Amino acid sequence: MDYEYDYYDYPDRVDLTAHEPILTIASILGQAYFQCALSGLRFGFAATKSIVRGHIRLIDNLQASRNPEQSREETIRTLVDEARGCLRDVGEAASCEVRRLQSKLGTLQEVAREVIVEGNHPDSVYIRRWKAKS
Repeated sequence: MDYEYDYYDYPDRVDLTAHEPILTIASILGQAYFQCALSGLRFGFAATKSIVRGHIRLIDNLQASRNPEQSREETIRTLVDEARGCLRDVGEAASCEVRRLQSKLGTLQEVAREVIVEGNHPDSVYIRRWKAKS
């Protein structure tokens, strides 16, 4: 049996121009996934860096607390301040990354909105399943 065929004689070729909006939307969702993954990696790196710095400062303060002139309460207060500063840095990194991701996703939303051509509205009614921003 011979299964070879000529591509140009194949009767059911798909016209990709008819599916272009669908491919564009799929591409937009793929880009959104990529941006979310990238954002998670950036945040993970920044958080890890801040926490490692916090651990180093904690160890430095513990070594400095061996000084007999410094009271135990003062040492604990210093360690708590260092820990709070570290957590504040992680929170700031999270806020910064969320703003960056929101900006990227907003841009993708605009691109998705442009897929709809003026005057090309279907006769059927579409009910949105997600809540729009007001």
